[in-house]
Amino acid sequence: MSPRSPAAWAALAFGVAAGAIGQQRTPTPVQESVTVHRVEITLHVTDRSGAVVEGMEPREFSVFVDGKHVSTESVEWVASAGDGTLEPTREVHTGAPEPEAPAMPSGRLIVMVFQREIAGQKEEGLMRMKRQALDFVNTLKPDDQVAILAMGARLWLRLDFTADRKAIRKAVGDATHAEDIVRVSDPPEPSIAARLASEDEERATSIEKAFLAIGNALKPLPGSKAVLFFGYAVGRWNALAAAGSGDYSQGNVIYPEEYEKARQALSAAQAPVFTLDVSSGQHQLSEALHRISF
Repeated sequence: MSPRSPAAWAALAFGVAAGAIGQQRTPTPVQESVTVHRVEITLHVTDRSGAVVEGMEPREFSVFVDGKHVSTESVEWVASAGDGTLEPTREVHTGAPEPEAPAMPSGRLIVMVFQREIAGQKEEGLMRMKRQALDFVNTLKPDDQVAILAMGARLWLRLDFTADRKAIRKAVGDATHAEDIVRVSDPPEPSIAARLASEDEERATSIEKAFLAIGNALKPLPGSKAVLFFGYAVGRWNALAAAGSGDYSQGNVIYPEEYEKARQALSAAQAPVFTLDVSSGQHQLSEALHRISF
């Protein structure tokens, strides 16, 4: 999509006539050049279930630059990144060669990430969200594949991409278990396990690092992708309000440096994040959950 900014950037170069006392020189002709920039924006448009929406027209988009509406010149549909020629960018720590990208899958690749609260205060919300996750599994199309990861003190891969509904339901029920799946040396494609090494999981000791690892692992995979985040926190709360006051208006959310790297990795992977808050009611970090989905 290529919106044209109404306030085009202009570069003007002026020739200045130089003169000295008692001397006359022919003025240098004034030269000017104007450069108009068109900005191309890559969008991944999906419906509420994560399915790709095709055939949209320029009039259906609203683009704002610095708060001002700009016109959308054209919209061009292209397939998702990943035609089998993408080179992986993640550093390989195992010494094994990075697997080639598989052929374009016919269904969606959906990653479910369940964030467990160490103190167990979010267990009720997690149970509620697990039930909703199981309801969602019932709506999957035959070619859709699901991978499941758990986030606690670190990241754990619980299920590689599969269309096996029975395996998916079992993995949803065991989603918060702190144990890794049994890895195979040459997993069938598409596979997140082939691009998410055990070392990557061990280093992902925060949700931001986990999203960074997931984004890098999804980047080489072609096709329609989406991340369903069943969680309660991104970033951390800086409590400036008095303790116990219940007034969160004086506090703010602090995002670690890995957050921006994770956002870029997920964007490069064309994997939108849909957040399902396991908390009950408004809380300090709800803003951060909205932000990562936005």
